Amino acid sequence: MDRAKRNGMYIIERTPNDSEKEQITATVDSLEAQLRQLRSWMEQTRQAVGDSLDSWHRFMTLYQTIMQWVEEKKEFLATPLQLTSLAEARAKSNEYSVSACHKYTRQLMELQIAIQ
Repeated sequence: MDRAKRNGMYIIERTPNDSEKEQITATVDSLEAQLRQLRSWMEQTRQAVGDSLDSWHRFMTLYQTIMQWVEEKKEFLATPLQLTSLAEARAKSNEYSVSACHKYTRQLMELQIAIQ
């Protein structure tokens, strides 16, 4: 853009035609405005891409956490239970608590709100 401005000024200084001077000035101004608009669009696009990547990273982190929890519960369910007392049954019940599901559901909701 700087080179275009310098060249435009060079032509304006050397031409005797006033209408050509005005036309060159208008063209250079128009190009500069278009370049500013293009930069603005590029910045908006860059920001949108950054936001998308951030959301994707948060989603993948949560997904990995949930998949780890699922694997833990699969292992727990695959292990045969041989309960000998009520206290042992309560301990196993607490170990397989569904309350962790609520935690992950809340995290998913927060992620959904952040994405929107």
